[in-house]
Amino acid sequence: MFGTYRTILAIFVVIGHLGYIPFIGTYSVFGFYILSGYLMTRIMKKSYGYSLAGIFRYLTNRFLRIYPIYWISILFSLVLILNVSEESIKTVSPYIYLPINFESILRNISIVFSVHSEPRLTPPSWALTVELFYYILIASGISKNKYFTLLWFLASTLYTSYLLIGDASFSYRYFTIPAASLPFSLGALLFYIEANPLAKNNHLKITILSILIISNYFISLFFNVSESLGFYINLFLSANIIFTLSHIKTKNKLLKKYDLLIGNLSYPIYLVHYQCGILSLLIFSYLNFEIEKGSTIFVLSSLIICLLLSHLIAIFIENKIEDLRNKVRPPRITS
Repeated sequence: MFGTYRTILAIFVVIGHLGYIPFIGTYSVFGFYILSGYLMTRIMKKSYGYSLAGIFRYLTNRFLRIYPIYWISILFSLVLILNVSEESIKTVSPYIYLPINFESILRNISIVFSVHSEPRLTPPSWALTVELFYYILIASGISKNKYFTLLWFLASTLYTSYLLIGDASFSYRYFTIPAASLPFSLGALLFYIEANPLAKNNHLKITILSILIISNYFISLFFNVSESLGFYINLFLSANIIFTLSHIKTKNKLLKKYDLLIGNLSYPIYLVHYQCGILSLLIFSYLNFEIEKGSTIFVLSSLIICLLLSHLIAIFIENKIEDLRNKVRPPRITS
């Protein structure tokens, strides 16, 4: 039941980026990392295995999941760059402009970005670089068993503690590949934690955890600890939501169907929301109506465009890619 959760996180990222809402997108990205750590460990253990053939299938499927839709998003940006004024584009994102050399072209095609890489035709793609790194690390077996995973988590905790004690900047604790080790290892560890078979009321737990996450967000803002204590409390609460969701089983086929449909919107939303923001400004400009980035009408109109475009991408492109991915997937491992 992760589809709706993923899309909620993606929408929070949109609101954070286009609405100038502090930390809501930041907290959501680390939520994505925890979920990825859990899911990648689960599919390696239950579907692909750690043979060379299994790893090859896994990496091929990750490639098909990440790159085709991403390339469509950068083509969207290129169309905007060639047809929209530089000023209008920079109003929404200063990172969207034509690559000026071979290195920047290669980085934008391959999704291999450093912390300071510019341009990024799809601005939030820096996080995909982080995801790809940990996809490969998990394929290498770092979460192959609970002992490796626990060691990884403890090492990540020590590293994060070292950064906090050393007063490292929040950027260093958020944007870098090593910083993401904690949420990924935490997500992987969730796979090995057994749920209480007598536990009930998972939906009530989700409600309570959601209230706690919202409360932590506002309390952290009030006490100015959003980059420190609040950030890591959110990490813990997000892990609990993912753990609880992983143990919610439903036989309702309609519910499963809609969860899948909603979940399919999450990745396109994440990739094209800046471009949809530019498109929103253009539409209102054409109607002789001025709006500003960060305004409620700008965020809502951009989000509506983004949802519609993401739905089209999911139907006409992602579903076709999913057929190919299904052919790559091996039979489920039962042992």
